[in-house]
Amino acid sequence: MSCKILNDIILIGIILTLLYIILIPLVLMMYFKSGISITNTNMPTVI
Repeated sequence: MSCKILNDIILIGIILTLLYIILIPLVLMMYFKSGISITNTNMPTVI
């Protein structure tokens, strides 16, 4: 019983870590893109 709970906790931790690894760069890229587009409205966006 306790072994299964421990395995579930480890699995959830791995899934959350993978989500953070995937989501944080995406959020940062979106944030920088929006920041660049706001500051340089007259310049065309290359990315």
